[in-house]
Amino acid sequence: MTHTSFATTVCFRSLLAFIAVAGLSTAAHVTARTQTGTATQFYMTYRAAFEKAQKIEELLPFLVAKNRQEVEKTPAEERVKFFMMMKMFGGMTDVKVVKTTKTGNGEMLAVEGTTDGKKQTCNVEIVNESGAWKLGGEKCSGSF
Repeated sequence: MTHTSFATTVCFRSLLAFIAVAGLSTAAHVTARTQTGTATQFYMTYRAAFEKAQKIEELLPFLVAKNRQEVEKTPAEERVKFFMMMKMFGGMTDVKVVKTTKTGNGEMLAVEGTTDGKKQTCNVEIVNESGAWKLGGEKCSGSF
């Protein structure tokens, strides 16, 4: 290898390394900009949307892709029934996040609220999906 071709190769590799680092830096910046607020703020925004929603399609932007796709595959008449059940069992009031725990891909929220005058607790999975918070799932206990 000649000195000129060696220098060209080193220069080219340095340029590629710079482009890779700049790309990662830009991706991180876009992710941070896209994912506004905390997981707790996202969940409280979801809860407000849930309370106002008249159909499940209004909640699709909040769901992780896998769950959103499942809903979209469901026939329309079944979606209506499913949404009615969600509203019936998800009608918690005085909702507050009492603890957040970082996970590998987001946060797990410990949530408390009231359903029919009785305390209810939930574990809520909030996932960072493509730079945005999404609802992965909710598991609740207590009196319904």
